[in-house]
Amino acid sequence: MKILMSRPESVAIDYAIKNFTEVIQSSEYLDYTPEFLREVIVADELDVDCEFDVFEAIMHWYEHDKTEREKWLATLISSTRLVQFDTVFITQHIQILPGCEQIARNALKWISKPIKHNTAPTSVYKKPRKQRLCLLAIQNSTTLPSKQVKYLQRYNRALDVWQRCCEVEYLDCIYDLVLHHESLLFFGARTHGLQKHTTIKRLDLKTLTWNKTVKLERRRDELCVALYGDNIYTFGGFDGSQALNTVEIFDIHKSCWQPRASMNVCRYGASTDVYDKKIYIFGGWGADGKPLNSVEYYDPKKNVCVKCTNMFEARGRPGLALLNHYIFIIGGHNNDGALTTVEQYDPQKDSWITISLEHVEQFGISAKTMGGHEVYALTERYYLSQIVTVKTPLSVYGSNLYVEVPNNFTNKLQTKFLSRH
Repeated sequence: MKILMSRPESVAIDYAIKNFTEVIQSSEYLDYTPEFLREVIVADELDVDCEFDVFEAIMHWYEHDKTEREKWLATLISSTRLVQFDTVFITQHIQILPGCEQIARNALKWISKPIKHNTAPTSVYKKPRKQRLCLLAIQNSTTLPSKQVKYLQRYNRALDVWQRCCEVEYLDCIYDLVLHHESLLFFGARTHGLQKHTTIKRLDLKTLTWNKTVKLERRRDELCVALYGDNIYTFGGFDGSQALNTVEIFDIHKSCWQPRASMNVCRYGASTDVYDKKIYIFGGWGADGKPLNSVEYYDPKKNVCVKCTNMFEARGRPGLALLNHYIFIIGGHNNDGALTTVEQYDPQKDSWITISLEHVEQFGISAKTMGGHEVYALTERYYLSQIVTVKTPLSVYGSNLYVEVPNNFTNKLQTKFLSRH
């Protein structure tokens, strides 16, 4: 990192733009000239998942030498995308900064009455950056009372930490989570008293309000939900007395659920992923309450469920991630304990190989692909391998659900939360 500023300036700026979340953690970052920093943070392609992280980086740079840098603060703040911030946050945290009062007022005016232009807005703070996906998580655990406040948390790549970004009151246990039509949908909950629900709760990410939506056709929990194209599919679940093999699709035009061809195996607590226009379902628990090693896929076009080669080990609630045309299945539970293995599935060959691990035991785990080249086990502390790498775990106990959300939503979500806490 120390050789960065010794490079030609244009090369150094391009490097900082593409590696922003890394460079702002270096000591060299604090020595950036204001002109150099402005060229970096104004870029539409800036490597950042949430605009709040840009604001924090500016403030960190400014506080390193307030006396000399105060005159540059307004210029740098105006290079952020202020109109994607919460209005209360702008008033409380930006309008009070030296030289930033008018910038904040202009942003608030734009937010309250955005002017429709035939061309892109000329002010930088009105222009959206290149869209990126930000990782959110929410606790999914029966260890907490159902009425206790839970939180959506955002993974901050710059700091390698999870940060609370939204309160979620009275959200019950055991559900699945998807992003659909600018809303987060929470599926198939149960209360702490084990009562099953038909509930689907919807958080509108544009208005940050909770709204009602069409209920499930049948009470259940531990179902799997997959988003394919514009459609939502549900698979299996447990209704309190038996495992289910049902498959349903939500018809957005008729606003109702329609049955589809059933799975070959009744299952709950499985994991799903979409690959090559098919929805794959892995493991879970079966009708006898024992973990499954069975795998199948649902073909939406043909409306048929097809058996695949079984996994080597039976697993309930395994972590799952897709990378380089392979599907990685991580951990899980086999009723004797948490598993320490990772299996790699090749959908094109319908074949499996095992990846050896040490000191890893986890179920209720989740896995994600980040940066397009690595798989992360997101609730485990230990190093796994060159392919499967561990990131900072959530600071809460229990299994968690993850969803990737466009950063234009997380910008307001994060700043609204911070303005009220």
